[in-house]
Amino acid sequence: VLLTNGADLNIKITGNNAETISFYRGNENAPPYYISKSEITEIRYENGTIETPEHPMLTVAQAKDKVINHINNFASDPDKNKITATFEDQYLKLTANKGDYKKGMVFDIVKLIRFDETSFRREGYAFINIWCPFRVDERKNKWDKFKMVLRVETHEDAAVLTASIKQLN
Repeated sequence: VLLTNGADLNIKITGNNAETISFYRGNENAPPYYISKSEITEIRYENGTIETPEHPMLTVAQAKDKVINHINNFASDPDKNKITATFEDQYLKLTANKGDYKKGMVFDIVKLIRFDETSFRREGYAFINIWCPFRVDERKNKWDKFKMVLRVETHEDAAVLTASIKQLN
């Protein structure tokens, strides 16, 4: 598998659907890992067949809907507090009943700074780590850098959510 960032992975694909491929890293008793097809340039199979996944660009509205759906249905903060996502124009607002997001935090994911590598856990969930501006003071329009950490229920949902956020960037 050749990725858009130039990485060349020598893996055995165990699943291939419209949005992702799945594979194992060593232990086949652990949950599989997933990569969004939007991050793949080509898939080379053992039999010599080459697949070039299409990278359909979502409209901004479609990408926002996908982000909201995946956060609201599959994500929480690192302490497992349920998060609700909404958009205020280009800004992503995350709110929870308790924890860091209790009062609501507003992020400018269009001006995203960087994604740290997704942390896939053996138990099947994953942590997405995103550095982006967050609004400290709305009246003064003051922003600061913040590491947004989202706990996502499955590896596949983490891959799809990451790809959707990247399309907004």
